[in-house]
Amino acid sequence: MIYVFFGADSLSIREKVDALRQAVGSADLRDANTLALDGVQVKPDELLAAAMAVPFLSDRRLVLVKGLLARFEGKRGKSPVGWKGIGEQLAAVPPTNDVVFVDGALGGKANPLLKELSGVAQVTGYPVPKGGEMHRWIRTRVERKGGAVSDQAVARLASAAGADLLALDNELEKLTVYVGARPIEPGDVDLMVSQGKEANIFAAVDAALNGRTAAALTQIRRVLDDGQSVSYVLYMLHRQVRLLILAKELQRQAVTGPDLGSRLGVRGYPLQKTMEQAPRFSAERLSAAHRLLTETDERIKTGQARGEVALDLLLADLGALGR
Repeated sequence: MIYVFFGADSLSIREKVDALRQAVGSADLRDANTLALDGVQVKPDELLAAAMAVPFLSDRRLVLVKGLLARFEGKRGKSPVGWKGIGEQLAAVPPTNDVVFVDGALGGKANPLLKELSGVAQVTGYPVPKGGEMHRWIRTRVERKGGAVSDQAVARLASAAGADLLALDNELEKLTVYVGARPIEPGDVDLMVSQGKEANIFAAVDAALNGRTAAALTQIRRVLDDGQSVSYVLYMLHRQVRLLILAKELQRQAVTGPDLGSRLGVRGYPLQKTMEQAPRFSAERLSAAHRLLTETDERIKTGQARGEVALDLLLADLGALGR
């Protein structure tokens, strides 16, 4: 059977691949009948040779091809050189063999190799769930682990969740063990989830720059109550505003995809939240916010103002920009 699994939900893809791996046969022969090919380098004849080879002392054989489809992104319908007709050739794969193409998020039907494979493969996309789907995903994963979670904690987890569902699932595992028999509550999320404090920073920036000073103060108090210093909060606020300024410029230059994350120097949840926030604020407002942050940092370092007082005044000034 030929499979194509692609999308940003790497956790679901991994679980699908693991299920196929378990079906290969007995553990002592599994390695001998499982072959992983680097899609960045593999050639058509190498792929076909691996796909056609018969299992060794087993009923099943598994060939994993990682990252091949990404090589043909942006080709806009052009036939991939050397790969034309690969779908028809793979149709002759022995019924004992599973060939699995694994990739991250793709542009969809515009990918010419995906078109080649779609006629013979079972193609499944795995996007990261959003909105209500993310809420259901979180609740289902917790229940699978034998735990329970309150609606408020689900909402808190969903707001802090990025594209890395594998990391989120690990956090759910830790939370389930931590709370034991009782349901997971919002306080547990703030205490245990590593992205919780960073989520408060994003929320504080968003609230402050939109003129919601009270909400910004609430988010910052959460970070301070968790034991972080004023200097840490100021650094994170300053860092996020700088990222937003740079993100807007990169968007203006039409930089997208992996280049965007590498140019910003962030990935996963911070990258997602930065790109969500950037269109909401003008370059002028971000520049003014950057100036206020620099002035506040200077006042604290020179002893002109105490840390928390300066931070409260800063949030008020940032809120005035939004209003």
